[in-house]
Amino acid sequence: MNKVARIALVEFGGSHDECLYTQLKALKTIPVEVVFIGNQSIWERNTTFHGLFDDFIPFEKPKGILEKWKSVKRFNQLLTSHQIQHVVFNTAQGSFVRDLCLFAKKAITYFGILHTTNKLNGSFTQKLIHSKIKNYAFLNPYFLDKIQIPKGIRVCAFRPILFPTFQETIEKPNDECWIGIIGGVENRRKDLLGFQQFMQAKSSRSVHYFFLGKTKADEPAYQALLAVKNQIPDLKVTFFEDFIPETTFDAYVQKMDFLLPLIHPDTPSSEEYMNHQLPGALNIGLGYHIPFLMHEAYRDWEDLKPVSCYYNLEHLALDQFLAQQQVLKANYQQGISEESVMKDYLDFLHLHAH
Repeated sequence: MNKVARIALVEFGGSHDECLYTQLKALKTIPVEVVFIGNQSIWERNTTFHGLFDDFIPFEKPKGILEKWKSVKRFNQLLTSHQIQHVVFNTAQGSFVRDLCLFAKKAITYFGILHTTNKLNGSFTQKLIHSKIKNYAFLNPYFLDKIQIPKGIRVCAFRPILFPTFQETIEKPNDECWIGIIGGVENRRKDLLGFQQFMQAKSSRSVHYFFLGKTKADEPAYQALLAVKNQIPDLKVTFFEDFIPETTFDAYVQKMDFLLPLIHPDTPSSEEYMNHQLPGALNIGLGYHIPFLMHEAYRDWEDLKPVSCYYNLEHLALDQFLAQQQVLKANYQQGISEESVMKDYLDFLHLHAH
C-alpha cells in the first residue's frame, strides 16, 4: 500500500469502543492514515484516541426514516471528500449498516467485525450486508469452529486485548484480594443469583468485590444485592452509580487479582455469552494479564485454560483459588504477544507491516 492510503474505523453505537484501540495500534505500525467516524460521546470518553487517529469525523446514527436516507448520502460524501479507501465497521450489523452497504461506493473496500455468531446464521439483514462486506472478523478464534461460513465470505479472528494505561492510581490494602466484575449490576449479562453464592462464600483472606461499570440506583437487581450485602457482616462490595472515567477504570483494573465474568450455564448470561458472543471481561483480563474465576462449564476455552480457576457454585473454595493467583498470573508470560495480536488484525485487512 502507498503512504497516502486512508482507512476509516466506524462505530455508530454506544458500545464496543473497547475494540478500537487494538485496531488503531496495529494500523499505526504501517504507513496509513486512520480516521475515526462515529459518536461524539465515544470520542470524548476515549482521550487516547485524540493523539493516535489522524482525523475525527463526528457522525451520529440517524433516528427517523427520512434522516436515515440523508445520512446514507452524507456518509458516502464523507468517504469521498476524505479520500477513504478502506472502511472497517467496528460493529458490522444492524439496519443502518445494511443501508450503507446497499448504497456503498464500489471503489471502497469494506470490512466488518461481528460480535455475535448469530449474524452468520440466517440473518436476512446480514445477507444484505454481505453484498458489500466479504471479510469479517470475530473477537476470538474460539468462535471460528462454531459457525457455518456463507459462500463467498471470508471469516477470521483477532483479539482486541490492547488497552491504554494511565497514571492514576488507587490505594489497595495489602491484606485484601480484589475481584472485579466488568460492568454494572444487571441481570441479562451476569448471573446475579450466582453472585450471591460468592457473597456468602467463606475465605480466610479479606475479599473485596467491585462492579466496574455504572449501576442505575433504581435497578431492582442492585437493590436486591444491597439487601444481601447489608445482611453479611464484613462483606466488601463496591458499586458505582456514576460513569467511571477511563483513567479510573484503568487504575482499578490494574489492581484486580481476579476477574469474575459471572457467566453460568442455564441462565440468561450463558444465552447472551460464551456460545454466541464474547464477554468484554475476557478481552480485558487477557489484555491486563488478570487471572479469571470461570465456571467449570467453560473449560474448553483454550485462551483461558492456563490463566483460570474453575468453580461450580455448590463448592466455592475461595481460599484454594486465591492461593493459585500468582501462578496463574505468571502463566501470562507464555501467552499471546502484542505483536501477534496486531499481526492477526493486519492479516484480516490484508495489510502487512513493512
